[in-house]
Amino acid sequence: MALLTADRPVAQVGGRRGWTTVELGAMAVSSLLGLFVFFFRLTTPSVINDEIIYRASAAQYVRGVFELNNEHPPLAKLLIGTSQQLFGGSVFADRFPGALLGFLTGLVVAATAWQVTRTPRATIAAGALWWLLPIAPGISHVHVARAAVLEGPMLFLIAAATLTATVALQRRGLPWWVLSGALAGLAASSKLTGAVAVVALLPAAAALRGAPGRLVLHVVSAAGAFVVAFLLPYAPMGAQAPEVLQQAFTFQLQRAADGHLQTVAGTVYLFQPWWAPFWFQAQYLGWAALAALFVASVVGAVRTRRSGSWPAAVVLIAGVLLVCSSPIKLPQYQDLWAPAMCVLAGVALAPRLRGVVAAVVVVAFGVLAVAGATQLRSVAGESVQDYRAAGAFLEARVSDGVPITVWGDSGALALVVRGHPLPEPLPPDGRPVALVVDPTIADRRPDEDVAGWLARHGAAYDAFRFDRLTVYLRR
Repeated sequence: MALLTADRPVAQVGGRRGWTTVELGAMAVSSLLGLFVFFFRLTTPSVINDEIIYRASAAQYVRGVFELNNEHPPLAKLLIGTSQQLFGGSVFADRFPGALLGFLTGLVVAATAWQVTRTPRATIAAGALWWLLPIAPGISHVHVARAAVLEGPMLFLIAAATLTATVALQRRGLPWWVLSGALAGLAASSKLTGAVAVVALLPAAAALRGAPGRLVLHVVSAAGAFVVAFLLPYAPMGAQAPEVLQQAFTFQLQRAADGHLQTVAGTVYLFQPWWAPFWFQAQYLGWAALAALFVASVVGAVRTRRSGSWPAAVVLIAGVLLVCSSPIKLPQYQDLWAPAMCVLAGVALAPRLRGVVAAVVVVAFGVLAVAGATQLRSVAGESVQDYRAAGAFLEARVSDGVPITVWGDSGALALVVRGHPLPEPLPPDGRPVALVVDPTIADRRPDEDVAGWLARHGAAYDAFRFDRLTVYLRR
């Protein structure tokens, strides 16, 4: 980092030049594909898992009631609640903020690559990687920001904090420090792990090490902006805010101590192994695309020796270290470093690559193009499936009032099945009229032994598949 001094500007990879008509067209096409990925058939997939509690808490928050989901900060839920007020209590309203910010994250990622390289090729590549790669939460086959969850706003704000930290590194201006700190605080107020974005300012701090007075002023200002921005979404809670804030930290610390059951590579862990985040990434990217993305990111990070993309590099490193060292590693946690990876991979494609490294980067992008095409195909093929399809089937086949045992997400099924109790325990004889099994949930509940139940009673049932769900109906 010898170039990062208070007196010398940061060099850029590639050099400044304008855009050709072809390059502008490529960026436009990439952006349109991004809109397609985030908005096409947005309301088709079932509302499942965390979406249910987030939509319910969002509806409460905008009415001034703060009783649900206080284990997470409020910003993302306030955005969902505001969307509900604008568009009505619909699935589209719930998912719109995440989808919009997911699309805009691609523009921010592209802008960061442009800020670093001033080359259209890297800019287009970085944005396209974000828009087209299936950055998913584990059980979904498309981008996490298509769901009404906390990750969409958090990832947008992490990307924005990284962009402004990149500008702060290059221009050394106090306003950019303040803005980056504030955006990092808002990221943390969407989900606590978003606080990792604050490390993006470390390279800018190193650049000011020759001016200690300015460095102290900039650091204090950014820290103050972080704290104010983090606390601002708690303001509507009034006197209740300190208690709610304490609940968030207490819950997360307690869960880290207690562990959380999660299946990784066919084994149920209470505390997942360090490599679990990479395994989760490979479930939707594939191992080849995962390796290609890391290779391209490493090349981009190495090139930061002569560029301004140190902020993205340190966010990537900090995100990996944070998630891999966490006692609990859930499928969506590794999304934390996705924006930085896309920036660095885009930088890798900037001009002036030579020899073997250039060949490796080209091959890596070829593999990533296949992964992107897979997500496009998945979005284009979105149809009613899993809980919605299973619910319609059960409504037609099971008489009103008859209990349906659910070894899965009973809240998701309750949205589409009316007039049926949905217990989780089996009846005393172990033979329910209907049993719904979601392996992403049942395989981490020790009291839901699907294989054992099938061995005892499976011969008396017909099985019907709905995406990952299996519905067993007693003959």
